[in-house]
Amino acid sequence: MTDAWRVFDHMSGRNMDSWHLMINGSANNDLGDEGLLLFEQMKKLGLEPTGETFFCCFVCLCKCLGNGGRVFIF
Repeated sequence: MTDAWRVFDHMSGRNMDSWHLMINGSANNDLGDEGLLLFEQMKKLGLEPTGETFFCCFVCLCKCLGNGGRVFIF
């Protein structure tokens, strides 16, 4: 993730795909807290979350809760 963060930090034109990749990458590398902080930054910049954004954040939240991203619905 170090290289991904470096590229992301120096990107001049971040689009929703780049935000989603970083949020997803954070979750997939057990950095769910950082993924959720990215979501907050994205919203502060005025970007409108999509369904994919919320899904990425949902995975981050699951990682933060410690269930490895697995959610069971009964």
